[in-house]
Amino acid sequence: MAAVMKKPSKLLIALVNGGALLDYRTKDGSTAMHRAVEAKSLEAVKTMLDLGGSPNYRDGKGLTPLYISVAANADPALCEALLHDHAFLGAQDLQGWHETHQVSIYSFALALFVFSVKLLPDSIQCPQDLRAQVHTAWRIDERQTVCVESQ
Repeated sequence: MAAVMKKPSKLLIALVNGGALLDYRTKDGSTAMHRAVEAKSLEAVKTMLDLGGSPNYRDGKGLTPLYISVAANADPALCEALLHDHAFLGAQDLQGWHETHQVSIYSFALALFVFSVKLLPDSIQCPQDLRAQVHTAWRIDERQTVCVESQ
């Protein structure tokens, strides 16, 4: 509940200091991080990451907070915050789509830019087929991405 509030930081900190588990799973397998991403609450996501919450837990459908943020067309800063805290790529939905499919299919130019900047270095753990999808998506959406890059 705290994850979806308007100003969640103080309440989240108080709950964790009182013994609440950040990575507690609900019946459907989602965590507070999943709920915060669904609510598009950057402040809640950053607070939970700072408090040690994991960006890599999968819900009952096998989806990570990163996948949800891309599929919901959330603020690219959410993607960036999750990637900065070492969120893994590779979550697959029931149709077999990964995060990079969502980015390329829906032409989220800014999110694509975040993905390409944050994930293309070889030091980042990313399966080779997903790396190729990002390159392909970059070429498909090149005109929009160049506009974003130059701003």
